Amino acid sequence: MGRNDRDFVDYIRTKPVGQKAFDTLNIFCATAICSSIFGLGTKSSMDSPLLDMARKVVAPSLAKTLKITLVNTFPTLFRLLKLKVFVDYEDFFIDAMKKVLRARELDSVRKHDFADLCLELQRNGTMKDATSGYEIEPTDELMAAQAFFFIIAGVEPSATAMFFVLFEMAKHPEMLKVT
Repeated sequence: MGRNDRDFVDYIRTKPVGQKAFDTLNIFCATAICSSIFGLGTKSSMDSPLLDMARKVVAPSLAKTLKITLVNTFPTLFRLLKLKVFVDYEDFFIDAMKKVLRARELDSVRKHDFADLCLELQRNGTMKDATSGYEIEPTDELMAAQAFFFIIAGVEPSATAMFFVLFEMAKHPEMLKVT
């Protein structure tokens, strides 16, 4: 059992009474994804400020819903108004990624996580798509954007899938019997 698993088991044992199952699964997914991206170095992966921020990013809000609806329905208007959906989290994630990458450059130990992959991309220089010829520089900001995307794309969908699997298992306990 890995550190994140142990941390999550400890969290389950001490979690606040009345916390919803989906919130608990959301925390688990956010912890796992943040650990695989940033290689959390805190005593417990449950105490990371990255976990708190990842949970805020995927938390539903009226403002986010309206902005996402606007960008999908009227993208030109969205750009004209110079709106951003996740502007509140931009500086935090860029700063976190820069700190992790600079620390990794000084550290000779590989953690085999996304931060290590980012450093490798940066060492290799400009990335070029062989088909289109498009070139892009793997800057810290680009790497932070990718890390942010992993959180957005991974936390909520994974927690939702796990929740519905558990829900169906609870509705159909006969499926759990070994034949």
